[in-house]
Amino acid sequence: MIKLLLSLLVFQSTSFAADNKSQNYLEFVKSKLRCREIAKNPDKVFWDNSIELMFENDELVSYKIKASYNCDGVITNQNIDHSFNYDKKIGKLFHLSDFFKTNTKFLKYIRSRLYQAMSEPDCRDKISFYIEGEDFLSKYLHFYMNENSLFLSPVLPQGIKSCFNSDIKIAYSELLENVVTDNKFEEIFKLKKEKK
Repeated sequence: MIKLLLSLLVFQSTSFAADNKSQNYLEFVKSKLRCREIAKNPDKVFWDNSIELMFENDELVSYKIKASYNCDGVITNQNIDHSFNYDKKIGKLFHLSDFFKTNTKFLKYIRSRLYQAMSEPDCRDKISFYIEGEDFLSKYLHFYMNENSLFLSPVLPQGIKSCFNSDIKIAYSELLENVVTDNKFEEIFKLKKEKK
């Protein structure tokens, strides 16, 4: 949650296309964190966020966020990937578990796609700690969506981020074939399962 707060702290210069509920939520998030008050070297604190709207309709908004920042004036974090996915109807962030039955089948499928996308075979041992744990979905995986695909971005330490050259793209048609989805997911993206 702290990483999400960090990534959303500076939005003043960003044109935000979402409705008032999501805008108000962002303002609330910004008000909860005051990085400069705890910084050892306040003059070295900086924020640089790149924010891209990936999807928006009457129900959902999904943003891809890339941030570089130094919160304590000592350690700089470069090109940290984040996401912001918001359910506009109920006024809350939404999660993968809102769209998919995150059971063993789902986790096995998502993990296999991540292992397939590794930049080098020896990365498997380096990333397994992060994607094999029970808190994998909530702690070590960001996601965002567009009208056709789900994009996964593993949350990894700076030293092994190079194990993935880009975010992992999974088409909705592929998801429908391999995992159990929620009807809401299919309705929002106007998807239909092919009859076998």
